[in-house]
Amino acid sequence: MPRANQRNPNNPMEQNTNRAVMRSKFQYLPRGLMVDILSRIVCFKTVLNCKCVCKEWLSIISDPGFARLHLPRSPIGILVNVWQSHSPVKKLDLAQIVESAAGTGFGVKKMIFTSKNRLPSFEFELINSCDGLLCLYGPETDGLYVCNPVLGECIAIPPINNGRCRCGFVALGYNIGTNEYKVLQTTSSNNEFYGEREAEIYTIGTGVWRSLGSVPQTILDTDEAIQLPFDAFLHGAQHWAPYDLSELSIYSFNFEREQFQSLPTPTLSPGIVEAMHERYSDYLQLGQLGGCLLLCVHDKPSTKLEFWVMKEYGVQQSWTKILVIDNLSPRCFGYMPIMFLSNGEILIAYVEKQNNCSGSRLVGCYNQEAKTFRRTTVTDLTQEFFHAIAYSPSFVSLNDVAKGEEVKRIRDRKKSKKHIGKSKPTELDFKLHAFDMWFERNSYEIYFLDG
Repeated sequence: MPRANQRNPNNPMEQNTNRAVMRSKFQYLPRGLMVDILSRIVCFKTVLNCKCVCKEWLSIISDPGFARLHLPRSPIGILVNVWQSHSPVKKLDLAQIVESAAGTGFGVKKMIFTSKNRLPSFEFELINSCDGLLCLYGPETDGLYVCNPVLGECIAIPPINNGRCRCGFVALGYNIGTNEYKVLQTTSSNNEFYGEREAEIYTIGTGVWRSLGSVPQTILDTDEAIQLPFDAFLHGAQHWAPYDLSELSIYSFNFEREQFQSLPTPTLSPGIVEAMHERYSDYLQLGQLGGCLLLCVHDKPSTKLEFWVMKEYGVQQSWTKILVIDNLSPRCFGYMPIMFLSNGEILIAYVEKQNNCSGSRLVGCYNQEAKTFRRTTVTDLTQEFFHAIAYSPSFVSLNDVAKGEEVKRIRDRKKSKKHIGKSKPTELDFKLHAFDMWFERNSYEIYFLDG
């Protein structure tokens, strides 16, 4: 028979008492220590849940300083862009990888963004990402947008009014010196895609496009639009490799100096060079690894993948081949590493050719010790078409960088109607209501093990 003073951990009243005691103890911690603890929570959904614990935590997590502190600690996730021909709803799946404590496998936490909750209602194309903000292009409106899907915020970039036409190149970047986000685009005159091009840049919060003059032809001398890598923004610059079938080229635009520049390339094997001449875009991918520029190249039959890292930025001699993967499937191409796990395995996005010659970008796992490559369950094979890319979610609010420009908060319209006819809500009411909508409608989560 248990003693009278023995506690029962399964008693709901005692559980509530324990929570209250822990909460009261935490509230006595210095604010700086609380900020540091909360900023070390790597799961973004857990951080969002913490906003509902108390007013103090809501104030901390909503502060711009918290977003900057949490940003470098935010792990790389996998953003899956889903197309559904039978549905007008745009859909993005955000998966965060959670490694097991034993290092034997990993779990996946998913959050689903749709145009009904966190995304714009119009059709859009992903351009690139910077600090968790997505740069979007709307084909129907021919407009540019910047969106944070985690916070459900979106801002429309005003069009240029100088009679020139956008062509070929758009990118979102960040100037750490001035704490400003900028959108870069190239334009041509008289609605001509060809001919001399100029670079124009827009600083969010100013409302004005500025001309940077003519673009060097050696950098953007192409008749096709530039498709930017999604995880190649580092050292204050966006990097890309143009569709050049003659030679390997790597270029960048520095958003602090507002200048284009070329970067030296590694010396590749003859088989790699031959593959580039045949289908350049399918055999070369750019990214970053440990703060260094990462280059992934494939040989002609696409059965071998080489990993190169520029250890000292801008120095040609610092290019180092760190890994070679052999005997890959010839039906796959476009291999791009997303994450290096602590157990030595590598998560790699790739494209698998289908019977109709089209393909979807999937996520596989390569075991360096066993030298095996397997498909994972990160992407949903029931979807008609999807594209998996590296992405780091963040809590950078567009309200803190827009400086007066209109920021649209994407909310559930049916839920928002409940406030009509009631007393004027406070700012805290709005924030809590927004989180309630997110929790009830937008946080459909799947957790499963892989490996």
